[in-house]
Amino acid sequence: MNNIGKHNQHWKEDFFYQFPITRDMFNKLINNIKNRQIITISGLRRTGKTVLMKQLINFLIKEKVKRDNIIYYSFDEEQPKIEEIINEFEKITNIDKAKTKIYVFLDEIQKLEDWQNQIKYYYDNFNIKFFVSGSSSLFIKKKVKESLAGRSFDFYLQPLSFKEFLIFRKKEELIKKNKLFEEEIKKEFSLFIKRQFIELIDENEEYISEYIKSIMEKVIYIDIPKVFPIEHHDLLLRLIKIIALS
Repeated sequence: MNNIGKHNQHWKEDFFYQFPITRDMFNKLINNIKNRQIITISGLRRTGKTVLMKQLINFLIKEKVKRDNIIYYSFDEEQPKIEEIINEFEKITNIDKAKTKIYVFLDEIQKLEDWQNQIKYYYDNFNIKFFVSGSSSLFIKKKVKESLAGRSFDFYLQPLSFKEFLIFRKKEELIKKNKLFEEEIKKEFSLFIKRQFIELIDENEEYISEYIKSIMEKVIYIDIPKVFPIEHHDLLLRLIKIIALS
């Protein structure tokens, strides 16, 4: 297992993650941050789940939670057991999980085998607030129902709404004065139709086409097979393209 220090830049004094614009879901999560339940955040790839988790870390620090009491780990590269992560965390920080409340953020959780039962043990036996996120929403919901029923509050992060799109475009004044800027709003909406992912907001048509294609392929070849057995992936991809164009 690689050192968890590289995942936790916020342990450095005065460090904050530089993501100033928040999604609408941020406030919903803030309202549940003091609840005992695990917070699960699922949704399509590239909708901003990782950024959302790091914005929550910023919030906790500003609310005077000690930096060392917050741990973030992404399973994107390696998939150690949660026990290994927490044990290394205690070793590095000298914090005893049995005596101190800690906040644990686990990203790309769908890549970890049997994650739901590993979390269940710590949830039932220690004062740990868990936040987990993953791109395979059906897979995550299935695992939550299997082992974490009643122990979690589940949130699904959609692609950008039109309001969020305008905020990221720094054109939120159009929302407040929609009658005054009716023509400009129509122009922005025509752009929004194909730019509902944050990374696409200012991109051209060619880039958008390749970006969406890459996401669709990962969903079909990686995410869906985690939940449903699929024999003909290429056929499913073609079918989705036909539906999208109809």
